[in-house]
Amino acid sequence: MASHSVATFVLLFTYFFLLPFSSASSSTTHEKIHSICAQTENPNFCVNSLVGFLGDKKADTNELAIVSILLATAQARMNKYVVEHLMQSVDDPRTKNVLSMCDMDYGVALKKLQDAYVLSDHKDYRGMIDLVNDAVVATNDCTNGWKQLRNPPPSSSSLKDDNLKMVWFNNIAFVTLIMLNNK
Repeated sequence: MASHSVATFVLLFTYFFLLPFSSASSSTTHEKIHSICAQTENPNFCVNSLVGFLGDKKADTNELAIVSILLATAQARMNKYVVEHLMQSVDDPRTKNVLSMCDMDYGVALKKLQDAYVLSDHKDYRGMIDLVNDAVVATNDCTNGWKQLRNPPPSSSSLKDDNLKMVWFNNIAFVTLIMLNNK
């Protein structure tokens, strides 16, 4: 699990190192962020996430798409960790089964988002959109399985919120990629 955290850190550090070379201005970046976020399921979450991540750094729409994929990837990794931790703390076979399915779902979502990041080098926005959609389906599969539990463990209350954040991060990526694909 530590190697995943290191990989995410390296990706984010490398990306932050490259961002200052963007041709976009900071005010243009904020305008783009507000334009993108206005089209998402949760505009406030979107603005807070992107502005919080970027700070005063400049980013064009392509870079914002990459940032949104990296944020979704980090959330998928965190959700997978939470699920794995919960699996160790429950005894109920039905709950363990749902958590096992969520663990697989987040493994799929993580792989799809990593693949979308790789496609960003080729600016294959259509392929990236498809992969982000696949990640959403996997996230929804976990959410739907979780909803079927009558008595989820009390320690799992954050998983519901984490799943929702995952949906929102994927939505940010989807909206941004649609904008790029339609250019």
